[in-house]
Amino acid sequence: MVSKDPTAYNFDADAVHNWLDLLYGRSEGYVSIVSTANWTGGSCRTDQLDVAVRYATACDRRGDKGIYARVTTLREAMTEDGRRGSDEDSFYLPGLWADMDLMGPGHKTTKKLPASMAECEKIIHEAALPEPTLWVHSGGGLYPWWLFDEPWELDEGFQKLAQEISRTWHDGLSVTAKEMGLHYGPLPDLSRVLRIPGTVIRKVDGDPQPCRIIEQGGPRYTVLDVAAICEVVKDLIESRRPAPVRPTPRPALPLSGPVVGGTERPGDALAASMSWLEILAPAGYRLALQRGEEEYWVRPGKHIRHGQ
Repeated sequence: MVSKDPTAYNFDADAVHNWLDLLYGRSEGYVSIVSTANWTGGSCRTDQLDVAVRYATACDRRGDKGIYARVTTLREAMTEDGRRGSDEDSFYLPGLWADMDLMGPGHKTTKKLPASMAECEKIIHEAALPEPTLWVHSGGGLYPWWLFDEPWELDEGFQKLAQEISRTWHDGLSVTAKEMGLHYGPLPDLSRVLRIPGTVIRKVDGDPQPCRIIEQGGPRYTVLDVAAICEVVKDLIESRRPAPVRPTPRPALPLSGPVVGGTERPGDALAASMSWLEILAPAGYRLALQRGEEEYWVRPGKHIRHGQ
């Protein structure tokens, strides 16, 4: 269902709570809320979402330009200033996402972007990715989300597998968009933060815009589903990459003797490019006699007798 009501451009605490509960309600660990004014932000346990909503509310009242939530929960709350956590701090992953900028003001890239949701859907389809579970309008672009049926605990080797799956997912979108003459900048890191539905985006070069869910009700996926899909996407990526350009091999010089069918000898090219003075003088040889074009050189340490 697509919502045609853009809603009042006001912070919606209920919408924020509903979003955080949808993503993290069945996960463990800490939810991380950050803003453009504080990238470390605030963290709270997944059973304390009211605390996260209050923090986001405070950010909005302060007039922060953007309010975000990390895509994964954290193992530990972030307390160090300026640090929001790395991929290795990830605990539970609720699903996969994409961050698809739409044509319009406020983007750093000058490359051609999709002009509509329909073009974004076509990129997803051509990349062999399935129907998203839901769509979020970020205020300047779209976040399609593919939610898991159960959040994925990133323990032991699962973290590296999740990183590989996310990279493949985003690379598939990037390669496909490029083939369509469009741009998609992959953002696969597990420490990625995305805008929260229910918040307001305040950009310097535009009016405030709401972040909101615009479509939901799509299927959920198992981790095995997305792993199998990624194998198809990998093959698709390889098929769409241009063949490497091989350098033209340099012709080999003949080892000795005249060139077949010609008169130039191997040493002639060297003689044409350098004089004997440039070659022998640095090595200590001395020019003893010159007759026309003929030169007689003496090796280092040899004495010449008169008349010789």
